[in-house]
Amino acid sequence: MISAVIFDLDGTVLDNEGIWETAFQSVVDSGQLTIDSKPGGWVHEPGIGVRTNWIKLVGQGEQAEKLAKLTWEKYWEVVGDPANLPIKDGLVALVEEIKDWGWQTALATGSEWYQVEKEL
Repeated sequence: MISAVIFDLDGTVLDNEGIWETAFQSVVDSGQLTIDSKPGGWVHEPGIGVRTNWIKLVGQGEQAEKLAKLTWEKYWEVVGDPANLPIKDGLVALVEEIKDWGWQTALATGSEWYQVEKEL
């Protein structure tokens, strides 16, 4: 019997994968990096986190850490105020219905906690 629903934050609760792609593309462009795009033409792979994306793209190490930091900065430049983060259409109604059924809800993410605190 179902008694709880777990939601992923980025791309499921927040409609922000396009914002993340803008941030990744901005970092690629600013550093004149040559990165092969993913299916759909995106630089990043949604759902695996900023640092993990850069590790997959440039390898483990200092460069991946630097690029991850720049990506987080670019993300917040695009977002500005966290209140501007778009929530997926229908999410609030879905969560209300789940609560009416007596089910619990949880939030999961692969993002860094200090980023999640800003988003929440």
